[in-house]
Amino acid sequence: MFDHGYTNYMQHAFPKDNLLPISCGGKDWQGGLAITLVDSLDALMLLNRKQDVLDSLELVRQELRFDKDIKVHVFETVIRVLGGLLSGHMLLDRNPGMVGPDPHATTWNDARARRNSGNSSSGSSRQQQQQQAAEGPYDGIFLHKAVELADLLLPAFDTPSGLPALFVHLKTGAVHDNYNSTCTACAGTLLLEFGMLTALTGDPIYLEKAEFAARRCTT
Repeated sequence: MFDHGYTNYMQHAFPKDNLLPISCGGKDWQGGLAITLVDSLDALMLLNRKQDVLDSLELVRQELRFDKDIKVHVFETVIRVLGGLLSGHMLLDRNPGMVGPDPHATTWNDARARRNSGNSSSGSSRQQQQQQAAEGPYDGIFLHKAVELADLLLPAFDTPSGLPALFVHLKTGAVHDNYNSTCTACAGTLLLEFGMLTALTGDPIYLEKAEFAARRCTT
């Protein structure tokens, strides 16, 4: 089931956020953050799809950008993109051998080749990836991207109440007037991701913001 969904997403929808299964197209649900790819990082590792993990490293490194002229839902972006990057980082940091190549995996490069030209061969690209994997262990790119994203989400907490706004503009940090309503999940359940980011980086700002918001939900 996972193989069917993930392979078709990579073949027909990436770098869009979601796959449209009937039309075999893609849709940007949160402005084009490749949400399905990032949200699948931990599953790729748990399923031991080594080549797909190696592909995802390069896709995140080369194509995932957050300084976009888009407004995103803070809660959904935290639990899917920030959470996906953090879980991916922690699993790879503890299991660096996971970035070794697997010649039997269905890869994004294969899917892209099929989509563009009908040719499933990506030998030169795969050889380059295998060489990169052999040169050294995981370099922390998922954590680097997580910090980059979290810093762009922090302005959402700059509200009169300290509760995060529902939406924030990634490029400008603007929240406009969308902080007048929220829900307990959106305001009070960001402790896991922001707390883990503080634990991994040593920067207290992430935990402080999320903890203050959670406390405000009960006062």
